[in-house]
Amino acid sequence: MFKYLLIFLFIFTLNAEASSLMDGVDDRIEIADTADLTLPDADWCIGVLMRSTDSSGTAWQYVYSSLNTSNNGSVNIYLREASNSNPNVWNFLLRDDDGTYYQINGSTVIGGDGKYYWLILQRDTTANELQLWFCEVDDSYNTAVKEISTADTGVDTYDGGAQDNGFQIGTRASNSTARHFGGYVHEFFTATNQCLSQSEIELLANSHVRYIPIQLFGSNLKTYLTLDDLPDGTSGDGDTFVDRSGNGNDGTGSDGGNNTGLTWVGESILSYPPNPNFQ
Repeated sequence: MFKYLLIFLFIFTLNAEASSLMDGVDDRIEIADTADLTLPDADWCIGVLMRSTDSSGTAWQYVYSSLNTSNNGSVNIYLREASNSNPNVWNFLLRDDDGTYYQINGSTVIGGDGKYYWLILQRDTTANELQLWFCEVDDSYNTAVKEISTADTGVDTYDGGAQDNGFQIGTRASNSTARHFGGYVHEFFTATNQCLSQSEIELLANSHVRYIPIQLFGSNLKTYLTLDDLPDGTSGDGDTFVDRSGNGNDGTGSDGGNNTGLTWVGESILSYPPNPNFQ
């Protein structure tokens, strides 16, 4: 607990920083598959700090995907668009390596509302649940809400990356038309052998400080993209986004080749500790 308190003792001037603006057409960030990205038969956690700004359309917007939804070993988090059935709500769809299938619809968090949220999808083996959590990030202290959960009846791993050569932020694994996220992605992480409590999710969202995932997960953190690698107004197409977990699971940006998208936009959402290498 002391290491968390240290973070709160520092109040810093917000640095000029940036997040990726995904156009909802063909922008994405790809992470190549490695063995330590397999989600084990144990606790695990996936987190993304995002802001959905455009939920128009009749299909689905995928903010995270490993393998297509019909395949074993797949994990997908997506938003139903405004003209879809059950519109403007977040969902998750998983199929473990043995083929056990979970599809949960109906969060109350509205897509396209222009607000920042930490979105957390995790497996909690103590509660025997798959869970989707949200916590808003703004100037207030916000409560984390477990929006959707389902009993975890399967006992297996999720290894979609090995079958699909990686993971996608901002689109479905097949890079399908009308499956792209429209909005901002600010941070992203994956962790294994650990999930977060409600209070830890609230710490993540309400501290307004970068590198909290390193403090929360330690060596269990497998990927951590801070996505502040580029200055305001530049394109991330073809650029490398460093994995701050130290595991080398870097991301590569792609604007799809059809426009000049995947733009980095200066936004001061999080501050920096005095030394980014303090972990």
